[in-house]
Amino acid sequence: MLDKRIFRSIVLCLIINLLIHNGYSQGLEENSETDIISKRQYVITERLENIYSSFRDIFDGYIEYRNFTYFRYDASDDKINRAEGIFKLEYEKYLGNLGKILVSPKLIFDNDNYSSSYIDEFENRGVRRLSFDLEEYYAEFNFNSFDLKIGKQIFSWGKADGFNPTDNLNPRDYIDLFVEEEKIGVPAINLTYYWKNFTFDFVFIPTYTPTRLPLINARHSFLDPETQFVINGRELPADKLSSSQTAIRILRHISGWDLSVSYYDGYDDLTLATVESDQSLTPRYNRTRVVGVDLATTFGGLGIHGEAAQFFYDGSKDEDYLQYILGIDYTWTNVIYDHDIFLILEYMGDNTTQSREDKRPAFASGLGRVFRNSLLSTITYKFSETFELETKLANNLDHHMSYVINPEINYDITDELKLTVGIDFIEGTQTTFFGQFDNDDRGYFFLRYSF
Repeated sequence: MLDKRIFRSIVLCLIINLLIHNGYSQGLEENSETDIISKRQYVITERLENIYSSFRDIFDGYIEYRNFTYFRYDASDDKINRAEGIFKLEYEKYLGNLGKILVSPKLIFDNDNYSSSYIDEFENRGVRRLSFDLEEYYAEFNFNSFDLKIGKQIFSWGKADGFNPTDNLNPRDYIDLFVEEEKIGVPAINLTYYWKNFTFDFVFIPTYTPTRLPLINARHSFLDPETQFVINGRELPADKLSSSQTAIRILRHISGWDLSVSYYDGYDDLTLATVESDQSLTPRYNRTRVVGVDLATTFGGLGIHGEAAQFFYDGSKDEDYLQYILGIDYTWTNVIYDHDIFLILEYMGDNTTQSREDKRPAFASGLGRVFRNSLLSTITYKFSETFELETKLANNLDHHMSYVINPEINYDITDELKLTVGIDFIEGTQTTFFGQFDNDDRGYFFLRYSF
């Protein structure tokens, strides 16, 4: 039954010819040639509208065109202008009080080889994006005291606005480093149990999926295009029960505070590339355990949130560390005319809690700790319900000039059609994380039609 629903739109498209043919047959009965043409057009239009209406009743989703134009050439193989198209659907079928089924397929193509021609895989381990990917598909069952969800899932843990130290269940897609990160779905069993005023989340992930990093010799690569290192194949955790990942989270609302504590036992989804005796690089993934806590509350119009996680590593990772974020958010209404201003301001700290001797030289992307001692902010100036200016800033306070700033305009042309136009400014010396991408300033625009 599920397959019939998912592919119902295809069947509807295939019968258009039959509907049109039927329209022609009805039109031939008219006496006037003008009436025949009008009749045909009316029948075709009406039935296409009915098909589209039925499609929207079954699916949610969007079609989006993205275009990125860099201001300078660099030594990579990437184009100075990159375009991509995305078509995403979401099918949700409720099974009465029992639960629901969700399937979310996604098609993505680009002109710079960021996507492969492969179709969906159980573990999305490719170094490139899949052209066809089932981002999520799961069955959810609801009972009196617990919910059970089985399938490929995307989780969201933590209270911070963008970077969440406690959110470690899903790897990320960083193939385009400065587009807002997208999580990669993982096959999982998620049991949510409700007891008194507590909520318990238990998650079991049987297989491992790594984060997708920028391609070698691409613009955002962490390796110099002229590097002499030979890159060996990745050493992924073995596909066996001992390599599975587990997590638990306990949530409670107390006197206006949303609180949670969490524990994760799994693998770091970011690679650590160790240097072999022959001077080649081998990407490896270390076992890690993370103890986390987060909180959020409001005082009048002021929101306060915080999040912290302690990371413990096995293997050749040479440091354990504590990451934490403290932040506020506030909205000023009717500042000028009917305009509103919304501000999110966060500080992220990062402290090494234990250092060990290096067993051998290693290279890391730095992504997991890029925001140590950093100020993060988002300010949104809302001119109307359909037009706003949003500016995001990430500034590393350890360096005088190391930041990325992203001003962006969002305009809702209609209820379904949205235009986004923005610029990425990246600044820093070559010794800083952002400085290695100093030549990657760019402008971009997205055009999305939602249904």
